[in-house]
Amino acid sequence: MRIVDEIYKKVYDAVVEEIELPDNWMRSKMEDCVDARSILIHYLSKIGLSRTQIEVKTGLSKTAVRQHANSYASRIKTRRMMLSWDTHIGRNLGAGADKAAV
Repeated sequence: MRIVDEIYKKVYDAVVEEIELPDNWMRSKMEDCVDARSILIHYLSKIGLSRTQIEVKTGLSKTAVRQHANSYASRIKTRRMMLSWDTHIGRNLGAGADKAAV
């Protein structure tokens, strides 16, 4: 489980570093916070964490994780700042943010 903790911390820190977020961003309905959660869930999934692991680490419900994962593609097309943040976070995490990069 330690590797999951390390992966989560690395991705979480990259998101928080890139996006100015309030303390309660994991529960906030502010558009930037929703975007940040979608990016966090996207990269955790891309790196290889299961949705169950993501639920446990984020404290979000199964439904919330699924909604964020499923809405990522449409949100990134319509939210220009989200695309910019995603690009910078991806670069900070390494080439492709694959398992080898973490």
